[in-house]
Amino acid sequence: MLKVLSITGLSLAGMAEGLGAYGVDTLLYPRVSITEYQMIIVAIFVASLIAALYPARQILKHRLWMPWRRKANDHQTRKPN
Repeated sequence: MLKVLSITGLSLAGMAEGLGAYGVDTLLYPRVSITEYQMIIVAIFVASLIAALYPARQILKHRLWMPWRRKANDHQTRKPN
């Protein structure tokens, strides 16, 4: 899609008045370099990693992954009456 648009251009004729006030042409030719693609891939990977590790850390912090051990430990720490 970007390859086609970089050749044919993207027409924004409907917004000609507003774009003209800022000195922007109504026909835009988008260009994206390989470096920008790589940065996007890395950013998505890092965001996914953070999104996966945060809940995992919370589960380990609250020990929700071993409910049977909590009950066993409660049994040992109670004092007899």
